[in-house]
Amino acid sequence: MKYLVLVIVIFGVFIFNYLNSSFYRNGNDEESIIKTIQSLDLFENSSIEIIDIKDVVTAK
Repeated sequence: MKYLVLVIVIFGVFIFNYLNSSFYRNGNDEESIIKTIQSLDLFENSSIEIIDIKDVVTAK
């Protein structure tokens, strides 16, 4: 039973990382942002114009 839980947890971590990594593969330049947005089904054939790009740094 312990091994089954361990396998499920490891599998869950890999799935979580895979799903989240698609948002971080591209850079933060205009072309990469447009490519990422258009990769979503909702915006696949949309015309996208980037008005401003700001880096946000969170304070600890």
